Amino acid sequence: MYVKMLTAMAGASFSHGHGDVVEVKADVGRAWIKAGLAEETKPSDVLEAEATRQAGVAKEAVKKLKVVEAEQITLRADFSAVSDRLEAAAAEVAEAKAENEALAAEVEALKADLAMAKEDRLTALEDLETVQATADRLAAQLAALTAAGEGQG
Repeated sequence: MYVKMLTAMAGASFSHGHGDVVEVKADVGRAWIKAGLAEETKPSDVLEAEATRQAGVAKEAVKKLKVVEAEQITLRADFSAVSDRLEAAAAEVAEAKAENEALAAEVEALKADLAMAKEDRLTALEDLETVQATADRLAAQLAALTAAGEGQG
């Protein structure tokens, strides 16, 4: 037997809302009708109630779909913005890397210049030592000649 609930009712193994059309045993249905909890209905009403219920479910699904679509549009925009920022950051990293490589090349050139200058200074120092040794030798020879010349005169 099919009955349409006139009030909400729940038990240990069921829950029916106002307006629900449910199938129950005939004696239960008659008891609910007698108590004013339900009214008898036809199987076609069951189909109509199910169609109404499914239409409500479909409406809710459409609402949820629209919300999800709106969220998807927002997420795509966010993704695009993040992607643009990522590309900009990658360009900055590439630029910084190029600058770093240029600085490293400049440092290597300066190291080479410094090594060359150091070598030039060492050579100049060696030349100076040679000149000093020659000057000392000539001074000693001059002193010897001067002493020899004084001893003769």
